[in-house]
Amino acid sequence: MFCKNAGHSLMVSAGFLLKKLVHEHDLSVLVTNHMVGGEGGSSKPALGESWKNVSHVQLLLSHASGSNLYNISILKHPCMASGQVAEFTMLE
Repeated sequence: MFCKNAGHSLMVSAGFLLKKLVHEHDLSVLVTNHMVGGEGGSSKPALGESWKNVSHVQLLLSHASGSNLYNISILKHPCMASGQVAEFTMLE
């Protein structure tokens, strides 16, 4: 049987291992945290709130349904101000 706490511990351990590899080998790693339905119709991150503490940079990618217009917002960055938004179009 797989315990919920074991899954959480594994996820956090993987995050810190990725951070270590990034620093030791001068790498960049992109991990996505898909938004899923939460209570009351709000969205929540699929990997949970604790994953926020693992990453150095958090970006939010969003788009209007049926459109190819996207927004990317800085939620957390060590050198850039939060809240900056860039708009772009995805080509098919």
